[in-house]
Amino acid sequence: MDRKSFFVQLLFSFLCLNIFSNINLSENFGTKQFIVGVDQSLFIKTTKRKNNIKDLLQPNKHGIRCALFSPKDKVLDVLLYLIRKEKQSIRMAAFLLTDYDIIKAILEAKKRGIFIEIVLDKKAAKEHHKKIRLLKSRGIQVFVYKPNANNLSKNMSNIMHNKFVVFGENVFKRSLIWTGSFNFTYSAHRNNKENIIILDDFEIIARFIHEFDHIKKDLCYAYRDNKRSKRKRS
Repeated sequence: MDRKSFFVQLLFSFLCLNIFSNINLSENFGTKQFIVGVDQSLFIKTTKRKNNIKDLLQPNKHGIRCALFSPKDKVLDVLLYLIRKEKQSIRMAAFLLTDYDIIKAILEAKKRGIFIEIVLDKKAAKEHHKKIRLLKSRGIQVFVYKPNANNLSKNMSNIMHNKFVVFGENVFKRSLIWTGSFNFTYSAHRNNKENIIILDDFEIIARFIHEFDHIKKDLCYAYRDNKRSKRKRS
């Protein structure tokens, strides 16, 4: 290395040392993860607990953004609250629907004149048929997932594993999407580690409605109470 290059490198090192020595890092630097390019105010500050469900769902500048985890966040209470607050329609896609509190809230919504459609996996209709018959007997439209071979894409299973609810007009007069790992069962809210997000994003809700309609129209049959039909024919 010649003398000129040596002094250039020495000067560069001196400048870098001077610059970085003047940077003050917070005490908790490195203890949090950040996503580059994303507004950090989008993320829920879990240290701030909400006093009630309405506060939990209070929109911020980005709209309604809520994440819940069972069993600690009382996910069932929030779901029942939203069902009771619905003013227009409920579209539910469920792998399992067995919790009586949820079924009761749905039946009460139907009494208020709420339009309700439910898409279920065939397991729910087969193993929990009494509860499904109850919904059907009260005028709720129930559809059972049973695609034929022509409707199934390659390597696609015959299981409908969605767990989401689209609310037509809910709190703050907004449409909402409820989705996550949470099954509509007792175990999901009492025993299991589950997650749910609630959003009012129009484009996301539109995609969920489109998928719901596709499953209902192309991959399901309308549930009928076979036992009731047999009694009528006899």
